[in-house]
Amino acid sequence: MASALRLEVDSRRRKVDETLNQIRGEIGQVVDKVDTNHESQQRLMEETHTQVTQRLEAQQAQARELEMITMKHAETHQDIHGKIDERHTETETRVAQMEAALRKQDDDLHKEINDRVDGVERHHSNVSKETSKRLNALDLRISGLQG
Repeated sequence: MASALRLEVDSRRRKVDETLNQIRGEIGQVVDKVDTNHESQQRLMEETHTQVTQRLEAQQAQARELEMITMKHAETHQDIHGKIDERHTETETRVAQMEAALRKQDDDLHKEINDRVDGVERHHSNVSKETSKRLNALDLRISGLQG
């Protein structure tokens, strides 16, 4: 009986050991699976982090590039406005000079025409006076002949 009992205990111990070994194997598989999943998740997170970082860096580079372009455009606009202001000033100066020259020319022409008209009026007045004297003299002659 003792040997049958021992055999049964040994048999049960073997079953327990097999079951424990099976449980340990399954636990090992679960641990391996968990480790594999953890590593997979870790790699995925690192890849995602790398991609996000690269995208952010690319967007930052693009933002810097756009900012530089904007600054160049602003400088160009300032240059253009400066040139426009300069040309506007030059144009105003030229217009003022032309206006002054035209006013002087206008005044000179008015003076010349007024002098000519005065000369013509004087000549006309002298001719009129002379004609008047001649007519008066002629009237006197005619009246002397009639009278």
